[in-house]
Amino acid sequence: MSLSGCASPKAVIPVSLLHNRIEASPGGRGEIIVVKPFIDSRKESQRPYIGEIHEPVNMYPLPPVLIPVPSGRFIVEKNGANVAEILTGYFAETLKGAGYKVLFSTPASLPPNAVFEGEVKEFWLTPSWTTKHVIRVRLKLYDKEGNRLLWEKEIRAQHSEFVGLWSSAAFEELIKKALDNSLHQAAKEFASDEFQQKLREN
Repeated sequence: MSLSGCASPKAVIPVSLLHNRIEASPGGRGEIIVVKPFIDSRKESQRPYIGEIHEPVNMYPLPPVLIPVPSGRFIVEKNGANVAEILTGYFAETLKGAGYKVLFSTPASLPPNAVFEGEVKEFWLTPSWTTKHVIRVRLKLYDKEGNRLLWEKEIRAQHSEFVGLWSSAAFEELIKKALDNSLHQAAKEFASDEFQQKLREN
């Protein structure tokens, strides 16, 4: 995914990162999980953005060949929020829906059962002939001290479709579908016997 002129984009298109309600899939018994802020491990040049428009350009006139080329027109989060922060909240919501008590810090009077971490490896929208959004998040569950790895899973989701008219609303809807996919996957994992067993063995 090449970028052009990230320091000075030609234009930005603001969107909100939304998802539909994820149905609860209770599996936990109220175990306490501390969720640490997710890390954005995407390329440094990508982190201020969530996508870039690729416009078809005629690169070879004889015969005509249209190649999608980065345009310098970037998609950004509407309120300037950090992608990793938003995903931290969404995956925390999904843990709650699976029956766990979620905290974002560790109070001395209430020791947790485990520590949950996430790494955003991909989160990118590419409007072109077909508009595609890709999400890849690495999730890890550690013991209550945050030292021993108990469980690990990479959530991968994408959605692509033809978007006739590029707009903030159209991009938001497409991103929402990819987010729903990723959170449904996470909900299924959090309610699984494997996840619960690893947590309770701790």
